[in-house]
Amino acid sequence: MLPVARLGSRLVQTSTLRGIRLPLLASAHFSSGPIGGPRVAIVGSGPAGFYTADRLLRRAGAASQAAPEADGSATSAALRIDILESLPVPFGLARHGVAPDHQAMKQCINRFDALLAEQREAAESATGQPQLRWFGNVTVGAGPPAPCGAPVPEGPPPPALSLAALRSAYDAVILAHGAQDGRDLGVPVVDVATGRPLHATSRGTAAHGAALERMLVNLLPARDFVCWYNGQTDHTECPVPALAAPAAAWLPVSASELAPGLTGVRVAELPAGAGARALVVGNGNVALDVARALLRGDRAFEKLDVPRAGVLEVLRRHAAAPGDRRIRHVEVIGRRGPAEVSFTISELRELVGAAIARHAGQAPDPEKFPLDAADPPGEEVVLVVPEKALVLQALDAAPAPARPRVRLLALLRQAVEAAVDPAEEPNVYARAGRTLTFRFFAAPTAILAQGVATPVEPEGPSADGCPASYYQVAGLRLGLSTVDPATGRATPRNTGTGLETQILLPASVVLTSVGFRVGALDDEAPIDTAAGANRLAHDGQGRVLPAGEPQPPADSSGSSSTALAPVYCAGWAKTGPVGVIASTMADAYATADVVWEDLAARGGTRVDTAPGFEGLPIDHSQAITAAQWALLDREERARGEAAGALRDKIPSRAEQLRLSRGGSASPE
Repeated sequence: MLPVARLGSRLVQTSTLRGIRLPLLASAHFSSGPIGGPRVAIVGSGPAGFYTADRLLRRAGAASQAAPEADGSATSAALRIDILESLPVPFGLARHGVAPDHQAMKQCINRFDALLAEQREAAESATGQPQLRWFGNVTVGAGPPAPCGAPVPEGPPPPALSLAALRSAYDAVILAHGAQDGRDLGVPVVDVATGRPLHATSRGTAAHGAALERMLVNLLPARDFVCWYNGQTDHTECPVPALAAPAAAWLPVSASELAPGLTGVRVAELPAGAGARALVVGNGNVALDVARALLRGDRAFEKLDVPRAGVLEVLRRHAAAPGDRRIRHVEVIGRRGPAEVSFTISELRELVGAAIARHAGQAPDPEKFPLDAADPPGEEVVLVVPEKALVLQALDAAPAPARPRVRLLALLRQAVEAAVDPAEEPNVYARAGRTLTFRFFAAPTAILAQGVATPVEPEGPSADGCPASYYQVAGLRLGLSTVDPATGRATPRNTGTGLETQILLPASVVLTSVGFRVGALDDEAPIDTAAGANRLAHDGQGRVLPAGEPQPPADSSGSSSTALAPVYCAGWAKTGPVGVIASTMADAYATADVVWEDLAARGGTRVDTAPGFEGLPIDHSQAITAAQWALLDREERARGEAAGALRDKIPSRAEQLRLSRGGSASPE
């Protein structure tokens, strides 16, 4: 029996997810009369989009029940919501961003899918009209140009709409498209052969508006790697050649290969035969997800919801490669100290729990750590923490943490105490089958690049706008800081202390997990240009501001006369890429309340012609409906069941469209 919570005058079922009580979605409401009343478009079908729709349906249902004879009752009961999605599949971050081995965090998909099922039933009914509809393969706005090396969509482009077109067909438009791009490091790229910078990494200076940083083989945002193993549309090829095709060519450079200008800094190279090293820059949950995937490989995803041919086969080939060709060493790099990490305790425990147990002389619990417990001798993951004493000092000096972080930092201390300091055991990388290194107080100051074929020539792009030749990443140069004994925070190192201030880390792969970037879909909905902002410009309540409009103070409610009505934003598009699914739900509800109150203040419907999706200037036959998505969903589940897995995702856009439209699967 599900617990029940009261929301206003309605009883709402709730579920508990990792100790957080989340209200389940309201049932869709249907009207047997003609479609009328206000029409709302939501751009993006991730958690923010679905939760916003859910809240609006709740408000409409509550209003019609509370005042069935009031003037606004027809408006409430006849509310129509269309969710528009650029991909042929729904659920956004919940499907493509949450790690496959974190199925509990994907439970919201079940409720979203139930809502779509009710939509399908209403569409098939002779009398019912769904209040909520989903349309996939519909793009709003042109968006920024794809960076060089980004996946190229298959087949014809999906129907594209301007924000102005949506505004002419709906009474309110809500942008819930999230953050589509990973942030770059934004540091110089240095040629290891010459010691000189190759090119500035600021966007807009290289072909296609992409940084040289995006043109380096085996260097990419962690998001791209996550999209690949999660089977996001168009991410059909492994973006890490060193993983997909282990070879000597991808092994890290040695100190002897570095230019004289780089050799004044200590080079922390791996011993010969130790295999390849991957650097993950960032100290958040995504960084740990990526580290876990690299270390556990195919065993972690065997029975879960990943593309079996495109992901599992690649990971299996990598696991079967000779040890001196495989990625056996993963290093997580944070510019701040251990007390300032942003990952959660559950993410950390998955990675370090077994090592802590072994340090205490115990075997890993096979129920809690089944993969670690099954590691063959010599393949156990060894924890490594450089400058271990400094890290423990930082934990000692840190102010008392807020209650939710007490257990996290206690576990992190256990991990540091169980780790090996390479200064005390220099041969750790030679003896260990695999290592996981946590390096704190280290900020990238340069990306090391090694020439492949001919150097990149930004002035001479190929026909597609991207350079025809490239470099591969060779590692990072890190600037090192130390701990402020008064605060436990990072502070610059003084050269007079005897501590080294820089270090070179040769590596085969560098994955950057330093945050996401919210993109503007349309010039009418600009990005907030305030210092440090990474969201759409809005009035503080989700009303999007027009281009050139100054941002009001944080406590200002704004007004409909100055906002770009009727355009709103929700989720990461509104807050920036922060928080988890539960916080996204709360924000989506807040935006929905603002939209509802604005609709009520305007008296409901504003548009008299070309209402809703049917009035949009696109080829409607190219859009995917919820009923068509159900066909693809059924096929993925069936393929997964046949292989003993939850699902076999299909990342090919062409295949997604073919199966959604009732076509047969392509031959294997």
